[in-house]
Amino acid sequence: MAAEQQKTEVAERVRRSPKAASTRAALIEAAIEIFDGVGFHDATISQISAAAGKSHGSFYTYFQSKEEVFRAAIRQLNINEMNRESAEPRASEPEERIAENNARFFEVYRHHARTLAAFEELAARDEATQKLRRVARSAYFDKTIASIQRWQREGLVDPDLDAEATAHCLGSMVERVAQMRHVFGDGCEDSRMMVAISDAWCGALGLRKAVGRRAALELIDTTAS
Repeated sequence: MAAEQQKTEVAERVRRSPKAASTRAALIEAAIEIFDGVGFHDATISQISAAAGKSHGSFYTYFQSKEEVFRAAIRQLNINEMNRESAEPRASEPEERIAENNARFFEVYRHHARTLAAFEELAARDEATQKLRRVARSAYFDKTIASIQRWQREGLVDPDLDAEATAHCLGSMVERVAQMRHVFGDGCEDSRMMVAISDAWCGALGLRKAVGRRAALELIDTTAS
């Protein structure tokens, strides 16, 4: 019993070292790469370890399973997106902000379609992943609700509109469209989808469709170039 406790304490000290933090980060980045490439089910711990330049055995110092490193990969994608969002200048007009947010979401889904598709599937049967999904979606919807409520106070959006329900409906629409487009290949090309989504958001909120459409087209041109 004492030997087992000592072994656990040594492993914990290893995990807390600066080198361990670097190794763990490398495994997470490698996991994102592998999951994006082959999906969750076909990915192996050996592939992830090799992509990180680490031994197969070292993986288990940091993660107990493929599911655990998958959840860490999802958290890192969320962190990457939050860092990117905070670093980029934001548009001042609500129609432009909406176009930016939707374009950013589509871009993330386009680059990480296999990983995000697996996130949905795994959340349906794994409690820990389901909890992570709930937390991530709540953060997204909370920001959207706050924006709608601010625009209501500014007189830009109908004050009688149910901000929470509208945020969930519009956000879920974007999620589903991105999933169908980039996981299953359904629908039109992204440029047409982005304009239609902008129209739907602006129409639901009573904002200026022409401004939203123009912002969406400008973002498409920027991405294409």
